[in-house]
Amino acid sequence: MPWPQKKHSPIPNHAEKVFHGKRWQVLQWEQELFDGTKFTYESLKRHDSASIIPVLQGDKVIILEERQPHWKKKEFSIVGGGIEEGEDVLLGAKRELLEETGATFRDFYLVSAIEPFPSVDYTHYTFIAKNFIEQNETSLDPGEDITPIEVSFDKLISLARNREFYYNPYLIDEYIIRDKIPEFFDMLRNPEKYVIGI
Repeated sequence: MPWPQKKHSPIPNHAEKVFHGKRWQVLQWEQELFDGTKFTYESLKRHDSASIIPVLQGDKVIILEERQPHWKKKEFSIVGGGIEEGEDVLLGAKRELLEETGATFRDFYLVSAIEPFPSVDYTHYTFIAKNFIEQNETSLDPGEDITPIEVSFDKLISLARNREFYYNPYLIDEYIIRDKIPEFFDMLRNPEKYVIGI
């Protein structure tokens, strides 16, 4: 599947990696300015991530009640996580869905690809999964305490509007801000109309 082009300004080949952590890299390079002087620019880089909204019959979706070791309590979240180095984005989304919910779906539709932070080389993809196939066991990391739950479309919007997700979902926020909830519901029911990058 051809993915949308990244908009982030390319980090020059001569950029120096000054920090490489578990998730983040910091890169610096000297850049000539318009007046001929030079300045050290800096950018962050991290692996891309994907969110998945699995849609069930009866206008319901699967979300998560999740707790991680550094969280005070269980919070709501959207299914998803980081794409591993060299991993295809679609395969990564399917892997995250299976690991966190145990569910497999036949069809995945890429409906959003955004770069949320101007100085970070990072893209967040959102897929809608349709046509449930089967339920398996979850396969959680040791630092995850996750319970998949089903909620209605209306409840999904209510949770996002009331900031009840630990990380509020970019895509849902966008439709709330633009006051286009009916269009968002149409996307959940008919994601093939909203596919990007193909």
